Amino acid sequence: MMAHRGLARTGNDGLLDRVVIRPKPLHVEYTLTPLALQLVPLLKEMERLG
Repeated sequence: MMAHRGLARTGNDGLLDRVVIRPKPLHVEYTLTPLALQLVPLLKEMERLG
């Protein structure tokens, strides 16, 4: 349940799109928004630098 809260909060930041595939049992899929995709090179460089 905690992961869901964190993902929901990130979705509010415009970084994730949330799609409910099936309400019961709950099946939700998340995808990166275009804004989040712009951050990927920066995050990879930060990972490389350690």
